[in-house]
Amino acid sequence: MVDELRVAIEHALRRPDEVQRQIAEMMESQLEEQEWDALVSTPESQAFLARLSREIDEQQCV
Repeated sequence: MVDELRVAIEHALRRPDEVQRQIAEMMESQLEEQEWDALVSTPESQAFLARLSREIDEQQCV
């Protein structure tokens, strides 16, 4: 664990439980967002999304 994260966690541990829960939720949300961004930014995902978009456009024109 990097020092900055260790210090931030030490500070969070001094906060009330509800604040700790809010911090945990924010951290989880940020990590999930980064995972999702990494997933959809791959060339394979971009190609799939482009193909899906074309198929939707074609279906709407019919």
